[in-house]
Amino acid sequence: MDQTDKLIQRMAAKDPTFMDGFKEECRKLDASVLVTQLRQSQKMSQETLAKKAKVSKSTIARIENGNMNPTLKTLEKLGAAAGKQLTISYT
Repeated sequence: MDQTDKLIQRMAAKDPTFMDGFKEECRKLDASVLVTQLRQSQKMSQETLAKKAKVSKSTIARIENGNMNPTLKTLEKLGAAAGKQLTISYT
């Protein structure tokens, strides 16, 4: 177990709501990485992806910066705009 894992465990032990917030931030980070990779793999700018998906450029920027937790509908629109299909799985 590394130092980060130990810190997370200590924080969770002190505050029962910590893990809920931590998991939410992890989901935002996952979406951020996936949307950025999707856009870059298609060699699109944020503006181009936004126009094709019919969302604002600021929506793309907020998702990629980890400041927005996108809805499934938004993720589907982004995937379709890039010629990809959204797939969801449990791990």
